[in-house]
Amino acid sequence: MAFPEVGAGELPCWGGTQRLTRAGGVALALRMLVVGDAVDAVVLERSGLALLSDDPVAHAEALAGTLAAGAPRAQAAARDAVQRGRDLTLADALRLESDLNLLISTTTDRAEGIAAFFEKRPPRFTGS
Repeated sequence: MAFPEVGAGELPCWGGTQRLTRAGGVALALRMLVVGDAVDAVVLERSGLALLSDDPVAHAEALAGTLAAGAPRAQAAARDAVQRGRDLTLADALRLESDLNLLISTTTDRAEGIAAFFEKRPPRFTGS
């Protein structure tokens, strides 16, 4: 994968500079956009931008199983914190995280997670 535009005196368009930075991190974005390095699939996988798997369907099924076993309200709060927090100042993002944590602290799933931990068993989340 490469962004050769800077080598031609241009910038990637359609949000390439912003999307790459958010998806792959600042270091990878600078390496690809400023230096002009092309990166291979191994680098993309390490950065979280690609998945190398001999059996992508099995990997997807395992991921789906892991997600299905999780606490839905906590998962939703985590997604919300990541998506909304990345556009906030650190102080505001920390406040958002704290607010979301407070909201899920009263859920049945949180109580189940704590009980399961102390009883040394897998939790049984219900989404409530």
